[in-house]
Amino acid sequence: MRSRVEDLQAQLDKALKECARLREENQRLRILLGMSLEKDAENKLFIDSRSSNPTPETELVTKQSSTKQKIGFVSQSVPW
Repeated sequence: MRSRVEDLQAQLDKALKECARLREENQRLRILLGMSLEKDAENKLFIDSRSSNPTPETELVTKQSSTKQKIGFVSQSVPW
């Protein structure tokens, strides 16, 4: 019985470490996505500033002030 409890504790510890690692990786990926979205928005803004007809999508992205809003926009428009 004691061995089984120790095995379960070891499995739980391993799973918790993996969860922590995945949380950190998820946070890094969110930051990278945010940076990418900001760069894309800046590029679209630059391109649109050179043309007289910016797209509604570009206007929406460039008007979004926070990275969280930009991530939400992409989540809605990109089929994952």
